[in-house]
Amino acid sequence: MNSEDKIVKILEDLQADVSSIKEVQQVQGKDNAALKSDVGKMPAIEKQLEQQGKLLSVVMNNTATLLEEHSAQRMDIRSLHTDVGSLHEEVHASHEELKAEIRAARAEAKMDNVELKAQVLKKNQSHERRITNIEDQSGIENPEKH
Repeated sequence: MNSEDKIVKILEDLQADVSSIKEVQQVQGKDNAALKSDVGKMPAIEKQLEQQGKLLSVVMNNTATLLEEHSAQRMDIRSLHTDVGSLHEEVHASHEELKAEIRAARAEAKMDNVELKAQVLKKNQSHERRITNIEDQSGIENPEKH
């Protein structure tokens, strides 16, 4: 290969390299244009992010409020549960007390009934003796005795 061929070969290689460089520059130009387009969108994206940040703050505040209310409700429910438990115990104790009072009242009523029967029986026997005495003294016969 002579010098001219070598020079032609080098020039061809240089021309191929230049073509490659131009292709790379075109791709980079397109990338730069896309980048510039994306940079142009940045203010709109920043505004959207700011709005979303505000919404997120509102949601977080609402969530915090809901959590506080939920916690307060749980405490109220626990308090009610405790109150219901103590009321249940009081009702149970009152129920037992009423049962005891009813038993005592029944026993007292039975005793009163026995005493009343005894008094009525005594009175009845007393009346029968008096009637018998009157019948004997006056000579009247008792139709039930015969």
